[in-house]
Amino acid sequence: MTRDALQSILQQPYQRDRWGQTLCGVLPGTELFTAAQPVTTANTQARQIHQLARIRLAGGRNLAALEIVLDPTVDLIRNRVGLRNLVARFIDQAEYHGVLAVFLTEHPDYRFTFAASESVFDDAGHVTRIETAPRRYTYILGPGEACRTPAERFAQLAAKGPAPRLSDVIDAFSVDKLNKEFFADFCRAFEQVATDIQRRRRSWPVAIVEREAQTLLDRLLFLYFVQRKGWLNRQRDYLVRHFREHHEARPKGASYLDQFLRPLFVKLSTEGSVADIPGHDLPFLNGGLFNDEYGDEQNDDTARRHHELTVGNDTFHFVFENLLERYNFTIHEDSPSNQEVAIDPEMLGKIFESLVLQIDQSGTGGRSLRHDTGSVYTPRPIVHYPKFHGCGTVFTVFRLRRDITR
Repeated sequence: MTRDALQSILQQPYQRDRWGQTLCGVLPGTELFTAAQPVTTANTQARQIHQLARIRLAGGRNLAALEIVLDPTVDLIRNRVGLRNLVARFIDQAEYHGVLAVFLTEHPDYRFTFAASESVFDDAGHVTRIETAPRRYTYILGPGEACRTPAERFAQLAAKGPAPRLSDVIDAFSVDKLNKEFFADFCRAFEQVATDIQRRRRSWPVAIVEREAQTLLDRLLFLYFVQRKGWLNRQRDYLVRHFREHHEARPKGASYLDQFLRPLFVKLSTEGSVADIPGHDLPFLNGGLFNDEYGDEQNDDTARRHHELTVGNDTFHFVFENLLERYNFTIHEDSPSNQEVAIDPEMLGKIFESLVLQIDQSGTGGRSLRHDTGSVYTPRPIVHYPKFHGCGTVFTVFRLRRDITR
């Protein structure tokens, strides 16, 4: 099955027959039961549990395909660890080594979760157990989601052929692998934007070009998390919706930055109604990436360059198609072992440390601004200690950018 076909299927409300056929297309070893088999449970979160199929993998491993109807009081978005633990007991190592489960509520969107466990021999000949971490392999699917990331992961699994291994299924939904792919795509988008800026502003030094490309992508990436919360005109596709309008009207022009993004950035950085965009409900995000560009700061060199910057609609098309719209973004920032298969706010910190600070040119003769300032991103495992808990990765990085760029 192709990615586009899978994306179309996953964006539709859940339907048992369609889901069964999708599993058969992705995992050819799927054996659908003639009638779904009810499973008894004492768990009060689940109203009904049915096993839909047995999925045979290479190496004698099997997966159980489950359909779980939840109590209406269960929060499908937040209660991910509890839902994963609900299906974990079906992994018995004798018959089933993993579970593919869909969780349903009265809402048209639904949650897909993969959990697996396998006994293997280590190098010393001892039996060890591999188990997916809670919530590590999980998506929200349905009409309210873009579903591009899960469609790509399902398509990758389908390409494994008729007899994938359990490790192939785990690899297809690996959060770590997804993050590596995202960072590589971010770097490609950065090169595309920097090349376009250099072509249009030949008098700008390379360091300035890279800084402007970096800031523009930083802003867009940050706003993808903000719009996920519904804070950009209460539309979760606010940025790409307006881009498509500009790209359709002027594919070779530069209207998206000139007529849409620049007024948006000014509004987000300006307190009060002076920079309001009629008909758009937008927040005030002063600080760091969004300094006050309407007031006095528009007279400094950085703000002036922001207003002189020009980037083509065709370049933004590359950024949206190959980066921003390719991935699933999540607003949840959880513990190290509890991760949704999505790009989460911690990725801002990884990009900041791996790319942003390395390309910033030092004004004091050091190797980089990171070297001169000693700036280091604090990863989730450290932030999660009680001393740091609640700081919020997005806003930590957001503030750090402000301190360094000023």
